[in-house]
Amino acid sequence: MLDDELLDNGLIRKIFLMNKLVSIGCIAIGFALSGCASPPPEVSASVPLLSSDATFDADYLSPQVSSQMDVATPGDVVVRQIGDLTVLSGYQSALGLECKKLLVNAPQFKPYKTAACKNAQGWFLTPSLMPVEATDTQ
Repeated sequence: MLDDELLDNGLIRKIFLMNKLVSIGCIAIGFALSGCASPPPEVSASVPLLSSDATFDADYLSPQVSSQMDVATPGDVVVRQIGDLTVLSGYQSALGLECKKLLVNAPQFKPYKTAACKNAQGWFLTPSLMPVEATDTQ
């Protein structure tokens, strides 16, 4: 008699439907997670975008300043005749060069940020992306 009441009320159908929905949900989550865990496809290029033997038309620092840059850590000030360089942080460039972010304090310019990188020829200043403003001489 109890089975007949359950069938009549549709309780068993509701339980069966709920179990089916939970199973489908678990399978969908499993597929979503397996898609996130797969590695990206391998790609290759026939023409290299960056050349390791690229030449730089750069403003190289003097050997004395370069030797200071070799050992400078964040917070250190490297003194040059035309202005001081304060080392802010270090990083590795896309070409694999050792680089340091700098704050330049020169009498003829307002302080500005730039970077210096080191290649086989020595340390060089990278071109500034922002225009450098001259100080007011009034």
